[in-house]
Amino acid sequence: MMLTEKIISENNILNDPLMQAIDAGESAILLTGNIHDLVLIGNKLAYRPQFIAEGLAQRSFYVLRYAKSQGIRMHGYSNLSPEKKKGIDKRLNAVGLLQLLNRNEQLEQDEIRRFFRAIARLLQTPCSDAQPIALILDYAEHICPAVQSSAAAADEQTIAAETVHMLALAPALNKSGNKLICIARDGQQNILLNEGLTRISIPFPNEQQTYTCIEYLLSLEDVDGQNRYGELEQGFSAEEFVRLTRGL
Repeated sequence: MMLTEKIISENNILNDPLMQAIDAGESAILLTGNIHDLVLIGNKLAYRPQFIAEGLAQRSFYVLRYAKSQGIRMHGYSNLSPEKKKGIDKRLNAVGLLQLLNRNEQLEQDEIRRFFRAIARLLQTPCSDAQPIALILDYAEHICPAVQSSAAAADEQTIAAETVHMLALAPALNKSGNKLICIARDGQQNILLNEGLTRISIPFPNEQQTYTCIEYLLSLEDVDGQNRYGELEQGFSAEEFVRLTRGL
């Protein structure tokens, strides 16, 4: 990675409002706004949830991610040392999560119930000298959707919403050093997620940020010294391109 790429990557993570909240000690966060955009990490564009997972990993968290379509998985699990794998496997196995990990498939209804009961225990367990754990709920509006009444929700949806709400209000979560992050399209999540969690709205990039990104991408070269991306049409400036994108 080039030095300029490393600086851009580090600055993006340091200036991210979610990472600032994590560094300020927030334990339960509802992330909304521009949540499905791309972010520069080094010389690559990364999907924001991936950027978040990477930022947390850089802060020495074990990062668990849960989505309905993919089940529960651990960010960077294959890159962990044997010693670290043994340690986190032991912690996950103690609450019954290890057998659900990294299956890359949707959990069955009874497994979803088991997952949320187990994750509540795990996140409220003090880290002590162990590495803390951060749980990211991707597409939280699918996991804990807005419903007219509790009777309209499936049992696993009710359990998920109640567990998230309980964790957000639990002093044990704050004391544990672990983190809970729900990524949701605002207004489509269960109302329980609006209580207790610190709400952070990711803004859309301003004109200067868009210009910086375009200029940076246009400056990238392949290993053979050729431009990685095609040049803009002659007479069509990056500034004009930026202004054009503002209307998209």
